[in-house]
Amino acid sequence: MAEEPGQEPPADENLPQAAPQSTADYEKFAQPEKPIRNWTRIFSIFIGILVLLGLGAAAYWYFNMKPKPAPAASTTSQQQAQSAQITTTSKSYTSSNLNLSFSYPEDWKVEDSNGASLTVTSPTTSMRDASGQTVDGTITMTIQNSQPASLPGFSSGDAMAVIDSQKITYTKPTQTQRANTYISFLTYASTKTPNGLDAIYISADDGYTRGQTIPQTDLLQVSPIVSLTFTDKNGKAMTIAATNWDDSTFSDPLLAMLKSLSIT
Repeated sequence: MAEEPGQEPPADENLPQAAPQSTADYEKFAQPEKPIRNWTRIFSIFIGILVLLGLGAAAYWYFNMKPKPAPAASTTSQQQAQSAQITTTSKSYTSSNLNLSFSYPEDWKVEDSNGASLTVTSPTTSMRDASGQTVDGTITMTIQNSQPASLPGFSSGDAMAVIDSQKITYTKPTQTQRANTYISFLTYASTKTPNGLDAIYISADDGYTRGQTIPQTDLLQVSPIVSLTFTDKNGKAMTIAATNWDDSTFSDPLLAMLKSLSIT
C-alpha cells in the first residue's frame, strides 16, 4: 500500500521497542555526580585539635615548668647564714674593771660585770668538729684578771699541744706589756680524738711544739689569763678539728682580736 503523503509509516509491531527514559535517569547521565569534600568540617576539626594541644601545653608549663618562688628563709636560717663565718668588721671595747682594751668582731657579745673576768662570745658560727663534720657552735674569749685555782679541762691532767705554738705581735702594746707573746693550742688529756682542739691560750714566753705537754701551772702564771674555747649549740664544751686554724676566715679574726689586746 502506498503511503500517503504527510503520514508516518506504521510501527512494526515485530521490532523491539526502546525502554522509556525517566527524567531522573536523564539527569543522572546528563550531569555526572561530583565527590563530596567537606573542607569546612575538616578545617574545624584541625583547629580544635590545635586548641586542645595548646591548652595541654599551657597546663603542663604552669604546673611543671613555671618558676616557683624560693621559700622565705626563717629568721633562724637567716641568722645562721649571716654568722656562718666570723665577721672581720670590728669595734673596740675598754674594760675599766680589768684595765685593758681590745677590738673584737662587731656581732660578738661582751659581758663584763664582776670585775674578775669578762667574756666575749660569738654568734652561731660554722666550724668543723674533731671528726671533720661541719657543726654550729660558739667561740668565747675569756679574760681572767684573778688567778684561779685551776682551769677548765685540766681535771684529767695536763694538756698537750695539738699544733705548734704561734708567736704573735701586739698591735698597740703598753709600756708595761710585752711586745710579743706565744699562743698555744691545747688538746685536753680527756680528749680521745686525734687532732682535736679544745682551747687556745696566750702562753706568754712559753711556746710548745706539737705533741709536747702543756702544764696547767705554766698557764696559771700568765696575767691576765686569756683563752679561746668552743661550745656546741647546747652550750656544752666542744672539741673542734685543729685544721680549723688553717682556714684564714676562721683564724684571722681571732688573731686580730688577740693581737689587739692592750693591757695596762
